[in-house]
Formats: sequence, structure tokens, C-alpha cells
Amino acid sequence: MSIKPSAFIFLTSCVSSIIILVAVYLILPVNASLNVALSLFAIFCMLNIFLFSFLKQKWLFQTIKDLEQISGKAQLDALDSNDEFKEKAKAIIAIRDQHYKDEVSALKKHDDYRKEFLGNVSHELKTPIFNVQGYLHSLIDGGIDDKNVNEYYLRKASDSLDRLISIVEDLESISEVEDPHYEPNYRIFSLHDLIFSVVDTCQLQAKEKNIELNISSSADDGIFVRADREKIRQVLTNLIINSIKYGHQNGQTIIKSKVLNEKVLVQVSDNGIGIDKEHLARLFERFYRVDRSRSREIGGTGLGLAIVKHIIEAHSQSISVSSDLNVGTTFSFTLEYSKN
Repeated sequence: MSIKPSAFIFLTSCVSSIIILVAVYLILPVNASLNVALSLFAIFCMLNIFLFSFLKQKWLFQTIKDLEQISGKAQLDALDSNDEFKEKAKAIIAIRDQHYKDEVSALKKHDDYRKEFLGNVSHELKTPIFNVQGYLHSLIDGGIDDKNVNEYYLRKASDSLDRLISIVEDLESISEVEDPHYEPNYRIFSLHDLIFSVVDTCQLQAKEKNIELNISSSADDGIFVRADREKIRQVLTNLIINSIKYGHQNGQTIIKSKVLNEKVLVQVSDNGIGIDKEHLARLFERFYRVDRSRSREIGGTGLGLAIVKHIIEAHSQSISVSSDLNVGTTFSFTLEYSKN
């Protein structure tokens, strides 16, 4: 029968206390006062307590050290079957290993995300920068004196700078809405008024492709919502402009809104080129493009839908997309309904 280290230390302390008592009795002369005897006994007891504490602490530290040294299954198998810490060590190691795996997985995911983001940003920025550089060098090398090309190069350089500014502005927007401390500036407003305002600003682009913008609502007296008006304006503008960019000539975009219990469902639908099913899951990722060459051709930074998603989620609402190739696309999102 084995004795636990803690029990052994306690028994040793008790035995040493008895020995101290006997030693005090034998050492002191017969005529020694009771106070002297008690004082000596107390001193020896205190020394014994310190000794007990030291041994106990040393045992505890050794126990912790032993547990720290157990690093895997091979070490566990090598432990004696009667080791009192084996089961606890197994549990500690299992928790530690799982925690380590989770941390490594999270760090790898963040690192991959960071690399992808930096790669996308640099790629998106260098295109307009190199374009501007090329046009300016052409002008410096003599193009400025050629009336047939100087204005053309300047306009192209200006367009590239506009694109560069759009990318920077979108990066600022997504940084703002991704901030964990970001709070929408809530207010109650008429959704109809906002939709009409956004549609009015998009009419010029729609006319270039002869696309008709229609508004449909289930409530004749207007729908009021509680949200950040300017951010929802940004959402609607982005979705409507996208429907125009990827819409067919002589096409149509419909903006619908209806009340569903305590929420308002807003839908922006078009009969444009549509999106293949395989791309839908990643559509709201930053810089994700279904067709990179076509996207750059018609403009856009690749951040618009990511910004839209973060704005809606910051309102504790949801957004989704459905699409059929060569049929059309519908973006749907919810807002908090207000009875005004």
C-alpha cells in the first residue's frame, strides 16, 4: 500500500512534534520554570511548522513541474500506473492541445486573410497608379505638344485618379463599418423618400443603357424604418448602380419594399446577366469579383458589396442574394420597421 506524498509530510510533521516535546522534557533541568519549557516548545513547533510548509510547498512545485513536463501520449504511457496525477495530466494535456490547435488555426486563418487582403489592395491600387504614370510619362516625353493625344492622355489620367480615389474612399468606408465600436446613427425616416432620392441620382447612369428604374411598395402611405439614413442610402446606391452596370441594354431594375412583422424587406432586382451559383457564397467578400476583366472594364473597386454587408449587419439585420445566369439577380435585406 503506497502512501501519498502529502500524507507522508503530515505524518512526518506529527512525529517530529512528538520528538520535540520529548527533547524539551529531557534537555531542561528539573527545576526549570514552566514558562521556559513552553517557550522552547513553541519555538521548536514554529520551526517544525516552517519545515512542514517548506516541504509542502516544495512538493506542490514539484507536482506542477512534473505536470508541465508531461507533453504527450508517449510520456503519459511511460508514467507508473499508480501515479496519482496521470488522469489529471491527461485532462490538462487534452485541454492544452485543443487550445493550441484552435489558436494555430485562428492565427493561420487571420494570416491567410491578411495576405489575401494586402495582395488584393496592392493589385487594385497599382493598376490606376501605373496608368497615371504611363500617361504622364507619355506627355512628358513629347505628347504634351501633340494636340491629337494630349487631351486624351490627360482625361485617361484623370479617370485613373478618380478610380484611385474611389478605392481609397471604399477602404475608409469598410474600415469604419468593420470597427467593433462602430454604431449606426439611428433615426426614424421614410424609406420611400430615401428610395426615390437614390433612384433620382441614378437615373443618368440608367439612361445611358436605357434601363428603367421602377419602385414598388406594399404600403401606399409609406414605410418608416429605424436605421442610419446615410448608410442605407449607401447600400441602396451601391445595389442599384450594380444592377445598372451588370444589366442588359433596355433592361429593368425594380426596387421593392414591404413590411414583414417587425421588419421591412427591401429587394433590388434586375433582369441582367445574372451570377453563376458557384460565386454566390463569396459574393460579399472584399475584392471578390465574378469576372475580373469585366468588372474593371465597367468600374468598381470590388469593395462595394462587402461594405453593404457590413452596414446591414451593423444594424443587426441580414442580407442575401439569389441569381440565375442570364436571367437576373435579386439582393434582399431587412431593416427595423417603425410605426412612426
